[in-house]
Amino acid sequence: MPSYHDELIGTWRSVSITMSNASETIHPFGEDVKGYLVYSPDGYMSAHVTSSEAMTPYAAGFNNPTADEALFYARHTNGYTGRYYVHEEGSRKATVYHEIQISNPPNFVGGIQKRNQEIWEDDQGRLRLTITVDEKVKLAKGEGVLTLQWVKVDVHDVSVEVPQKYEKIGDR
Repeated sequence: MPSYHDELIGTWRSVSITMSNASETIHPFGEDVKGYLVYSPDGYMSAHVTSSEAMTPYAAGFNNPTADEALFYARHTNGYTGRYYVHEEGSRKATVYHEIQISNPPNFVGGIQKRNQEIWEDDQGRLRLTITVDEKVKLAKGEGVLTLQWVKVDVHDVSVEVPQKYEKIGDR
């Protein structure tokens, strides 16, 4: 069986992000969260999540968001990158530490994010990743737990056609 680190390497697509306790569950990025979590073999990671509503292009173009559009995007997206370190606790469990170097929001820069992780296989044989965070989150009815669910991206299941405008790039 491969090590936890070996199974962790690759790209994971977000399935859900919840904050919950015994009496309530909320989806801070909506029930249709979009995002990817990437772990590279050289010890770097990158995570980016957003609500599907925040994927609407700015009305006046890429560099011209209104104040409301910019605020909405800032409140409905989160992303960071940096080094990661794995402390294996068995073949499918580990504590992973993210050493944040770049972040939106900037408050994470220079910090360490501790992630309790478990990799498991679903009924269709796909690898899943469950992440929980030790720090409690505030909810309307008390404190709760932040849980992130991911599914490993299998490049063999993805068919991506190269747009015609990019086909000639390699010929230059």
